[in-house]
Amino acid sequence: MNRLATAIVFVLACSAFIGCSVYDPGLIKDEGNGGRKINGGLPPRPNVPDDGTDTGTASFAITNIIVDQKDAWKNVGLNLDGFDTTETNPVGECKPPDQSQGVPLDGDNGIDNQIGQKLLVLVNALIPGFQVHLNDAHKRGEGTILWEISEWNGTANDSKVRITIYVAADGTSLPADEVHWDDATRQLLQNSDDMPAPPPDYSSPSGRRTFFVRASNFTTGGSPTPFLLDTNGYVSDGTMVFRYPSGKTLIINEGEGSLNLRLSEGFLLAKFAPDFKSISSGFLAGRFPVTDLLEAGGSIGICGCARCVIEDNVYTLADVLSAESSYDGTGNQDCDALSIGIPYDGVAADIETVDKNGALFVTRDPRLPDFCVDMGMTNLNCMMPDVRKMCGLVGPAPAASGLP
Repeated sequence: MNRLATAIVFVLACSAFIGCSVYDPGLIKDEGNGGRKINGGLPPRPNVPDDGTDTGTASFAITNIIVDQKDAWKNVGLNLDGFDTTETNPVGECKPPDQSQGVPLDGDNGIDNQIGQKLLVLVNALIPGFQVHLNDAHKRGEGTILWEISEWNGTANDSKVRITIYVAADGTSLPADEVHWDDATRQLLQNSDDMPAPPPDYSSPSGRRTFFVRASNFTTGGSPTPFLLDTNGYVSDGTMVFRYPSGKTLIINEGEGSLNLRLSEGFLLAKFAPDFKSISSGFLAGRFPVTDLLEAGGSIGICGCARCVIEDNVYTLADVLSAESSYDGTGNQDCDALSIGIPYDGVAADIETVDKNGALFVTRDPRLPDFCVDMGMTNLNCMMPDVRKMCGLVGPAPAASGLP
């Protein structure tokens, strides 16, 4: 069975993952700002004086991104909406688009992770080897997610640090001064012979891992500024906390495809190992708007009718509002985003951004893989009745789909 046929079989079974509890909007109560603890589970900012003179730095490469979370999804993420939604307590900040399917349930302690619970199960089934391909690509330096902390006091508690998230263009086991970026091939070459640089060394904690970041991480102009930057991050009991800048893109390169992750609200957390030389655990958590999530399907490798079926199901799986501040206290607003939680860990790394003259090392980014385009497949207009009939979809397209 080929990749697309597999996709159709698995996606048509999606309703089995959605649940069957009864949704009753009358049970939702306005607990107010004082009653709801949004982003429950987020470490508190420590009460540590910061005079702005700290100079400590550390940098890491994210590893072991877990897509197929199985039952672990229940403990990955945050209680984004402040509600603990269960079968016996079906309350939340908004109403699910398809109320006949029941209210989406939370994990332990109200953790919201609808994507980890249901959608990533399907993605991993639709794209065989997705998790392996993703982590293998990142180990080669292709799209590796990089974490840099600076203005840090070097301890487990710091009330204000600067944290930047980058995506790598390429990586190597060589020192930065032994390689150069080649615009023609869009990769790192050895200075000695202009041959491709060897990949990063993950064989031991002390292995050299040098990464050069994509130019698309930065604004254009004379003073490039990273898009994924939090100048007001902090470290709490050994956990670094990065607030995700609303609407900015984090590229997830899977090797054969890529996904533009674009959260409206969220956080990345990373817990230092005791020696501060690696990340023992961490996760990304937040709100992924339905419209942004749907736009990402084709490039990651969900094409044709499979994409249309996924579009319908993504809409029905929405469990939170895209903006917590829009909550009106009634619970009657339509959910328009999916909660997400993705775990990972990390190892020490060297990150190279600009040369000695302040110019970006990487001037032409490597092309991002786009599975459907690379396979010569045209996106279908999943809102058209004839397309829906061809794909075996019943009824009109969900109103929130809105894709060209």
